[in-house]
Amino acid sequence: MYVTCLVCLLPLFTGRRLNRIARPSDPLCSPSRAAILTGTFPHNHGLTDNSRLNTSTFHPVAEARTVNVWLQHAGYDTMLAGKYMNGYHANGPNKWARYVPPGWSSFYGFQTVDFFGTAVNVNGVTKVYPKDDYQTDIIANISLDWMRQTHDKTKPFFMFLTPHAPHAPYTPAPRHQGTLTGLKQPQDPAFNLPDALQQLLPGNLAHLPVVNASQMDKIYESRAEALLAIDEMIGHLLDEVAALGVEDNTFFFFTCDSTQSQPCYTWISRPPTHL
Repeated sequence: MYVTCLVCLLPLFTGRRLNRIARPSDPLCSPSRAAILTGTFPHNHGLTDNSRLNTSTFHPVAEARTVNVWLQHAGYDTMLAGKYMNGYHANGPNKWARYVPPGWSSFYGFQTVDFFGTAVNVNGVTKVYPKDDYQTDIIANISLDWMRQTHDKTKPFFMFLTPHAPHAPYTPAPRHQGTLTGLKQPQDPAFNLPDALQQLLPGNLAHLPVVNASQMDKIYESRAEALLAIDEMIGHLLDEVAALGVEDNTFFFFTCDSTQSQPCYTWISRPPTHL
């Protein structure tokens, strides 16, 4: 059995290749990615926010009990390309910038999340990509090259792909900028509630400002355009799996590591962690 897991923010645009997605366990990205890998909620794996990796029980305790560790022990070729956990980046302690967590045969973890010129921890060695290389395309090319050249074809594989798009600053690939101009964010009944109703909500929810709908639509449009490169990457991966002749024995899981609340209540992006 072959497994590919692709993790990104909840898509706003559904293309030809992507039409189902699993929901995250936590509204923050690192706790959610840790939950995906461990199969446990944040209060069990220990990583409860994005800034406490090295004081949490996830590292190094739960990190050694993850699906990639188990699959590697079972004979799988395992790889990660993209975001791992906040705290293993170039702006963190130097000893973690080139750290390779257990259970990865090949590790391509982001040291930065810049959409262009991304720095990547390639199995313990820093590689900085050219300034005109778009981040999602970097992941796509790493993944395809790995499948063609690095992957041990005698083994099943587990791929964990975690693009930063469509996270803020909502940067699409240059080839996709403007392709969805005019796209509007659907508004649910809770969007910009009348003051009388808003004030009945608990805590900070009662005092959130009114959202500028045109600003919200522009963010929605940019995020949707950023997803087009992910859509293309998925198509290329599916084609490569077919070329390898393992499409009937490969599972693709689409999930997300964060939640967005557009257009609920009166916020554009994530709500406060604590209300």
